[in-house]
Amino acid sequence: ASGTQDIENFRIGEAFSLNVSITNDDGSLVNLSGYSGYCPIKTDLGAIVALGELVFSVIVPVSGQANLSMTKANSLLLPATEAVYQLELYDSGQISVGSYRRGYIEIQPNYGL
Repeated sequence: ASGTQDIENFRIGEAFSLNVSITNDDGSLVNLSGYSGYCPIKTDLGAIVALGELVFSVIVPVSGQANLSMTKANSLLLPATEAVYQLELYDSGQISVGSYRRGYIEIQPNYGL
């Protein structure tokens, strides 16, 4: 996997958005033209069932700029826990081209709800 980034500012009941640069192992930016992504949140990387999913959106394809997000409504469905996320990229034929970003995600309770 290229790119590890832990997410510590994720709070249940709040919309989440994080801009990311997707890079290859050598540090070069990935041209995201024609790519889609799947970014499940799981209790651990080997878990079969996801707790939820971060939405992957390409911002600037040629320079590897993308966004991971979740709506407030979807964040309300998550438990307060420490979990992991892993972004898998897929080409236009929906063939996996590999894991490009992963890390821990601390899903924090929101006591103001």
